[in-house]
Amino acid sequence: MSRVLVTTAIEETWPNGEPILFLGEWCRRFSRRERWSRLDTKVVNYHWDNRSRLAADFRYLDGFHEKLLEDLASDLNELHGTDHSLRYWRILIGPWLGYFVAILRDRWLSIEEAVDHHDISWTRVLKFRELDLVPRTFDDFSTLYVLDEWNHYIYSMVLEKFSQVDICREARHDLPFPTTVAVHPNNRVAVKTLLWQMSLRLFAQFVRKDDIVLFGTYLSFRKEVVLSLQLHQSPVIWHLIPRPDLQVEAARTHWTMSGTPTDIFEEFVREMIPRQIPRAYSDGYCNLQTAVEEMLLPANPRLIFTSNAHISDDLFKAWAALKVENGARLAIGQHGGCHGALRHFFIEDHQLRISDAFLSWGWKDSANSRIKPVGQLIARKHSRSVHAEQETALLVGNSDPRQSHHLYSCPISSQWLSWLEDQFKFVEALPEHIRSALLVRLYREDYGWDQVKRWQDRCPDVRLDDAQGPSTMADLLPQARVMIATRNATTFLESFTMDVPTIIFWNPNHWELRETATPVFESLIEAEILHYSPISAANKLSNIWNDVDSWWSSEPVITARKGFCDSHNQSPPDLVSRVTQALKETIREPPRE
Repeated sequence: MSRVLVTTAIEETWPNGEPILFLGEWCRRFSRRERWSRLDTKVVNYHWDNRSRLAADFRYLDGFHEKLLEDLASDLNELHGTDHSLRYWRILIGPWLGYFVAILRDRWLSIEEAVDHHDISWTRVLKFRELDLVPRTFDDFSTLYVLDEWNHYIYSMVLEKFSQVDICREARHDLPFPTTVAVHPNNRVAVKTLLWQMSLRLFAQFVRKDDIVLFGTYLSFRKEVVLSLQLHQSPVIWHLIPRPDLQVEAARTHWTMSGTPTDIFEEFVREMIPRQIPRAYSDGYCNLQTAVEEMLLPANPRLIFTSNAHISDDLFKAWAALKVENGARLAIGQHGGCHGALRHFFIEDHQLRISDAFLSWGWKDSANSRIKPVGQLIARKHSRSVHAEQETALLVGNSDPRQSHHLYSCPISSQWLSWLEDQFKFVEALPEHIRSALLVRLYREDYGWDQVKRWQDRCPDVRLDDAQGPSTMADLLPQARVMIATRNATTFLESFTMDVPTIIFWNPNHWELRETATPVFESLIEAEILHYSPISAANKLSNIWNDVDSWWSSEPVITARKGFCDSHNQSPPDLVSRVTQALKETIREPPRE
């Protein structure tokens, strides 16, 4: 039976009265199930459910990314009349290029899967003004790639390459979302922020031109001040100082990428990059450079240290890339969990390629001396709670975009539904008295998964915290008898540091580990902290519920936690001194090529 292909959840593209082929689960919003459940539908199998195929694609994209980066660096130098190094362009555009090419690969393979295995009668494509779908900056790009409208456009471009599919075009010119979002802080916060920024701006006038720049380090305010003093320089919280506005006009220069594609997919990517590259890197590049020149940051820093500005902050990246090209060292601090553990992780690979030093939370690599273990940079204070006296079991959830963005070893796209199903199985396996004590902390971004509705439908008696209120994880963790982590991410690293009893569970087929990390995770399994089954995790929670502290302080559990933290999650009392030493060593070492 032939079916009409539907690529996104935009219902204007759905046919009337004809069988539908949904490209993926992202098309079927849970909040709209009353409509789509009554239709004759099928869903295309998700190509990266085959994790061997994912591993092969990760390796392929890594090599393809490098070829594209070289060609794009040459093209942008010619376009802008510059002669910047490959490392300069890697720092500035590398994150966007890595995300964008992985996104195109995913969307391409999805269409290929549909065409190869299904009889498609036709598909409806909405026409947008293309310029409205071109990001101005990386932050814009992060907003766009989760939207159905942007993805619908990308799928329409892919479909142009598949002549087997009949395309019905319908005019539509207005996008249903604003291009900018105004943020209105309350007056008290606004006044405090203004006064603080004014004092910092005054302080910045006395900074030496070659001072080390600490920009979004992940350290607390107090620790960053101590770090500055240990480095014998004035403490300035640079990321809080107002910066010039980056104005990027909506204009496009027509150009083509150089290089030779090896197949039709690579040809498609090279066609799409000039059409979708953020304007700050193309037509708005002059404005970007002007804004960089107006920044108050030191003119010739010996070293730049950041933990969270090197991916999405285009103004910072443009400044840092220029200073690195002029001889500054770049040190990057670990941003959250997964590092040193996951088998595939694009962001980690990118960070190691651009930095002179990577300050890890404990892990190291004998083949890479630039990785310097210093300890957890965001370490919170010990909870000091007697957890057996607490009443709450805190399950910490998460959410990912309905369609993939960058690649790493985790549940990708529609696999999130499998991850959520494990949460439901865990809850349903709990006895009533623990289930009534459960609080589920939802992720602050829903991405159109309708988390609240799904939980209310499946587990209507479970308490939900939607992360929109005043309570933070720092507030909730000390109030938990046990914290339940469901991902190989930052949360359980924080709970370990705060000494909060923790149970972890995840699907190992989605959270693939690298060989060097496997032994310490196996020790967590042996101590029954980590489980590869939601039922096993629920049973363990039931067994320890009445005597949590005894289990958490037992010798096998302490040994497993200590072994893991020694290798991946250190919390040394001399953290600032260790960071100071790592930064000084980096300055003395030769720069990377």
